[in-house]
Amino acid sequence: MPRNIEPDKTLDYPYILKISPVILGMIIWIITHATSAQTLQSQTEPLSLDLRSAVQLALQKSPLLSGARAVVKQSESEYLSSISGYLPNINGTVEQSRQVINLQSTGITSALSGSSSSLPSGFPNLSSIKKVGPFNVFDSRVSVDQTILDLETIYNIRASRQQVSASQHSYDNIQQIVETNTVSAYIDVLRSDAEVKRTQADLNTAQVLYNLAKDLLKVGIATGLDVTRAQVQLRNAEQALLEAKNNLEVTRMFLARTIGISPSIPLTLKEGLQFEEVIQKSKEEAMDLAFKIRPDLLALKARENEFALRVKSAKAEFFPKLGFHADYGVNGLTPEEAVIPTWIIAGVLKIPIFNGGRTIANIQRTKAQLDQIQSQIADLSNQIEFDVGSALLNLNSAAKQVGVAKDGVNLAQKSLKLSQDRFNQGLTNNVEVVNAQDDLARAEENLIRALYKYNLARVSLARAIGDITLVYSLK
Repeated sequence: MPRNIEPDKTLDYPYILKISPVILGMIIWIITHATSAQTLQSQTEPLSLDLRSAVQLALQKSPLLSGARAVVKQSESEYLSSISGYLPNINGTVEQSRQVINLQSTGITSALSGSSSSLPSGFPNLSSIKKVGPFNVFDSRVSVDQTILDLETIYNIRASRQQVSASQHSYDNIQQIVETNTVSAYIDVLRSDAEVKRTQADLNTAQVLYNLAKDLLKVGIATGLDVTRAQVQLRNAEQALLEAKNNLEVTRMFLARTIGISPSIPLTLKEGLQFEEVIQKSKEEAMDLAFKIRPDLLALKARENEFALRVKSAKAEFFPKLGFHADYGVNGLTPEEAVIPTWIIAGVLKIPIFNGGRTIANIQRTKAQLDQIQSQIADLSNQIEFDVGSALLNLNSAAKQVGVAKDGVNLAQKSLKLSQDRFNQGLTNNVEVVNAQDDLARAEENLIRALYKYNLARVSLARAIGDITLVYSLK
């Protein structure tokens, strides 16, 4: 007997319509939460950076550079606007009008009435005509205006070109500031990381010595005071480690902020605080190079050239201006009747006579701005000499301090080892060990500080000369 087979509900179209909103909602919920989880994971995953990648990321993300790029575009647009004053100005016009002319307002009726007695017999008296129209007028033409000689515009064009150059040098200066700030923040993180490692090592040493003091107390070699001293050193090391870890997190957040990314993104650095010798230039060579390539000085010199030309432009307002005007077109009552060509060709000479003292005011204003920029150049030149000289002194001093600090660490490690052995053999109490611990901690701290100063001196030298790639390979 054939069995009654129930139809498959999954193939039932109305049943699918009932289930699909539920399934669709579940799919949307899964996709939304998966996307949110992926976004959260991408925000919490550590961002691994070396010095080069940190600087490159800062150049991409820094809002300072975005503002500087906008200034460059603005100066370029002003330059194009100044050039347009010396290019042909071509216009086309098409006009269709319907007019009524009042002849009385033109004086025609008065002239006709005064001469009506001299008109021939039979000629109509036109003095009674008060208006003409309405009538149509159609006019279509092309006009050209061209400046032939305008010294004011010429100097303004040259000044605008110098303004573009100044804004580009200012952009280079902002880029250098972003680079040096990023490198400085990166070095600060390396210093904080080295402090964490140092305090962690001090904590481990303090823990070993504390355990040793307790063991020696059990065998009667050490005293309870020795154990207490060792415990105090242990607690001091724990506190120093907590402080160092906190400083490390703060400097990492500051580095992220300097780069231009969210401070909540965790950062891990691929490098450590180290000594890398710089091929130094003499003071004279470094000074000459700084005066040639410092972007802030080049920007001021371009501004000086700009306002020197602005002064000439203001003085050129006293000079005549020569131009050319021409138009050609057709007119008539209607477009169909506009078959008669009409044209004008004219040379225009404008001679300034009096403008209310505006030209004199412009000359005084631009001269004052030029004097201000020249004083800024003189001050910056002195600042460059100081920057280069002090950077070289700091770099040389920091290099020597690194060497001395390394020797100090080696001696402090030996002293701690000897004190620890003497205490272990019962030849002394742990006062000598505690002092040796403090000496080692200071020696390691001095080394970290010397390395930090040395790397900052490298950054200062690069900033003083005007090119950070002279001391750091960032390309």
